[in-house]
Amino acid sequence: MVESTNDNGVMKQITDNLQSYQSAAQQLMGMLGQMGVASRPAEGGDEPPHHLPTELVDFQYLSGLQQFAATQVTDFAAASQRMMNLMFQKPEQAYQQITRFWTEQFRIYAGVSGLTPDRGDHRFDDPSWTANPIYKQAMQTHLSVRKCLDEWVEGLDVEHKEAEQLRFAVTLLTDALAPSNWPTNPAALKRHLETQGESAIRGIQNFVDDILHNNGMPSMVKRGALKVGVDMGNSPGKVVHRTEVFELIQYAPSTGEVYGRPFLMVPPQINKFYFYDLSPKKSLIRFAVESGLQVFTLSWRNPTQEHRDWNFDTYIGAIEEAMEVICEITDSPDLNIEGGCVAGITVVGLLGSLAERGVRKVNSATLMVTTLDTSAETQLGSLASPAMLELADMNTSAKGVMDGAEMGRVFAMLRPNELIWNYWVNNYLLGNDPPTFDVLAWNADTSRMAGGLHHQILGLVKDNSLAKGEFEVHGKPVRLKAIDCDQFWLAGSTDHITPWRACYSSTKLVGGKREFVLSDGGHIQSMVSSPANRKAKFHVSTKQPKDPDAWLEGATEHDSSWWLYWRDWITKRSGELQKAPETLGSAQHPALTDAPGTYVFE
Repeated sequence: MVESTNDNGVMKQITDNLQSYQSAAQQLMGMLGQMGVASRPAEGGDEPPHHLPTELVDFQYLSGLQQFAATQVTDFAAASQRMMNLMFQKPEQAYQQITRFWTEQFRIYAGVSGLTPDRGDHRFDDPSWTANPIYKQAMQTHLSVRKCLDEWVEGLDVEHKEAEQLRFAVTLLTDALAPSNWPTNPAALKRHLETQGESAIRGIQNFVDDILHNNGMPSMVKRGALKVGVDMGNSPGKVVHRTEVFELIQYAPSTGEVYGRPFLMVPPQINKFYFYDLSPKKSLIRFAVESGLQVFTLSWRNPTQEHRDWNFDTYIGAIEEAMEVICEITDSPDLNIEGGCVAGITVVGLLGSLAERGVRKVNSATLMVTTLDTSAETQLGSLASPAMLELADMNTSAKGVMDGAEMGRVFAMLRPNELIWNYWVNNYLLGNDPPTFDVLAWNADTSRMAGGLHHQILGLVKDNSLAKGEFEVHGKPVRLKAIDCDQFWLAGSTDHITPWRACYSSTKLVGGKREFVLSDGGHIQSMVSSPANRKAKFHVSTKQPKDPDAWLEGATEHDSSWWLYWRDWITKRSGELQKAPETLGSAQHPALTDAPGTYVFE
């Protein structure tokens, strides 16, 4: 009886403490709202407010806080509040983790804790994090807090979507507060001494430059170091057709013979096309040309407010127009097509529309990192609550377009250590210049998204209309099972935007013969995994079970680039070899200007 009384007293004390923490959290949320960390645009402009109290700047969390304002992720505050509510409502679970935390904390103070960073976590690579007892305690305390919070969320009896929102809040908070982000970072202090303070001055300069020119986000790449048309997007070719929506580029052949059936590459509407044409060793366009394909690509115009009504119908109609031009230039009755991410969804919509009309203009389709079923459990989908989707839609409707930098911040927040705090340490604490890297330069060269398209994409996420057969093209519903052309599906093994299992499941929604390939890497790395990458790997299988993990279990791993495998696949579907054209374009569609054209610079 005495033991029960003691337990009740302990639980009451914990409950009282949690109630105090909840009150403090509510005050904090109110302070954040007063500081402008809210879901409203800046007065008189499109950009979010950047004026935050000086003490927050000194505490070096301005960039992280600005992300919340810039991307309207109000669910972070809601999830944080929900965390406090759950701790108060379910004190037993909280008590269990608090006990584990302090047990581990005593081990840390005694120097016997075995906590170490995960493999691949390079924040604590400096020897001081393990050799210096103070630094070691700071590191292990951080790891212990994160471990206990993760285990607490894992043990909660809540729906998957809510659990993901809680994990998101835990990740943002703990990653931002990591001791590696503090000015006392041992690597930063060593650099300060080695450079006699110059690294600190350069860090401040980089910080101010990002405030002025990068919306407060740490730059991932050195601006202006790589130029489009010179260092990237430099494969020789001509613009052979131009409309208000796109430029069509035909690339010069590099072989004496080419395959008769042309190949059209459709880039995502939210990115610049030269992702397919980075440095020569990473250029899928150059690789396809050297493989004997007649390669064309679209370069989308960067929409402004006057193009706010552009939507899937606009882009699908543009692709059809480009197809007519390509077939006229090459004297081919049909072509092969490629699309990735949002462009993959667009191409699928096109294929479904063509199938419904009985038009056979596409012989095969290559679909990269494309998901058609938005009910799949993805990290981004789990964070997209109805309120967030409605807010995003209202925001874009008011502006007419969604700025590409805003989308970039959303994706960066899904991997804050790699995409935010890594550059925070490099640029500000160490005083280094941002890296010079083609993929990062392309990623920083963002495009806007037309309001009409953004509205429809949010609708796909909310209603899952594509998988349900309710998606319409030009007013008519699209049946995915009506698609009957051959398809090559590519996914990335560590992709957090379009997870490979969701991509695999999407292949079951369409008709036709389908080949699924799992490339090693994330959303971007999986696609640019060229033969020059000695670490490239991919999986393929002749069987296609319903379960993605069953597919992987029976798949064969290849230690090479999937590009080589795809080349064999696409050339078998590209017709007979014929003499390469001596000039680009045709009498009806003459060359207008050199590649990469003009729209890419808008």
